[in-house]
Amino acid sequence: MHLTVYPYWIIAKMILFVVAVSASIKAFGPNASTGQFKAGLLVASLAYAAILGLIVAKPFGLYLPGHVQSVTQHSIK
Repeated sequence: MHLTVYPYWIIAKMILFVVAVSASIKAFGPNASTGQFKAGLLVASLAYAAILGLIVAKPFGLYLPGHVQSVTQHSIK
């Protein structure tokens, strides 16, 4: 089995996920003002959109074909 992992893309997705969840919690909190709601919703939306962009871009190599070094793992038989 050949598994290729791009660690920087995974780390970026994880960071964006934490940002999105944090902004969502702030936006939909019980004490959130209208400004906090709008700002939190905007930040969360942008973070979710960036995650989707990374999911689509990297598996197909759309933006950095061959320019990112990958970590390759081979299974032991």
